[in-house]
Amino acid sequence: NVMYEPDAPITWNEFNRVIDEMKNDKVQRLNGAPSNPFEAMVSKCRKLAFKFITDFCNGESDIDK
Repeated sequence: NVMYEPDAPITWNEFNRVIDEMKNDKVQRLNGAPSNPFEAMVSKCRKLAFKFITDFCNGESDIDK
């Protein structure tokens, strides 16, 4: 098992591993969205999603804009 620091920012490798390990047709998030669209993302789309998520988590984007 790998231990992670809870407040450490997510890395690109962690982001990809989580997406790759999602089970198809299974709801794994609180919002009830299935994982299939995330798994189908090509690398460029994953990188864009990663940037949006990390910018938001780091307070560098405003969801209301």
